[in-house]
Amino acid sequence: MESGHARFHREAHDRGDYDWYSFDEMLAIMGRRFTKVHRSQLSGDIWSTDKTGEMADPDKLMKYISECNKNRFTPIMFSHKPIVGNRGELSARVHNLRVIKGATALCKDFTVNVSLEDMGDVDKAMDLGLDAVSVVPNRVYKKELFGPKVFTTPKGRKIVTCPAKYGSNGMNCTKCGNGRPLCTRKGRDYAIGFPATGGARKALNILS
Repeated sequence: MESGHARFHREAHDRGDYDWYSFDEMLAIMGRRFTKVHRSQLSGDIWSTDKTGEMADPDKLMKYISECNKNRFTPIMFSHKPIVGNRGELSARVHNLRVIKGATALCKDFTVNVSLEDMGDVDKAMDLGLDAVSVVPNRVYKKELFGPKVFTTPKGRKIVTCPAKYGSNGMNCTKCGNGRPLCTRKGRDYAIGFPATGGARKALNILS
């Protein structure tokens, strides 16, 4: 269930307050309308081939990435589709692993991150050669960080908290990494952490 700004914009879209474009129309206007650094698929996930949303659509993903390469864009991309762990059917996990690895190989100066909720799964994803992001305990209050910036997976890998989540000096995605956000970098030896929100915030803070 969407909340906050995402819910506001989804409801406005559903009311017909916004213009909308088909996938092919979006590709046609990307070069004119999209900024160099932009968040891809802000609400939801990468495109799917099935109604459950578990199977990644390789054709649309590859077309989008090709357009980003052509325009020298640096999209911020996440996918929460099942790949590691026990979520989803085995056939979906195998399919998604193949699609995400193939898509990442096509990316010139960015990556497709696997979005996870468990630090142990971060190790599993990175063992498979994937770039990962993960939910981490929330140690942020009014953009001020009062806890660690870096967490550690069971195998000793670093999970670096997204600077835009705790930056009190106006840090945002376009400024992160001098225009090359940390979470867009392909082949990282570290994952990116996003402080938990909602009910997950309390649960993770207690467990940590």
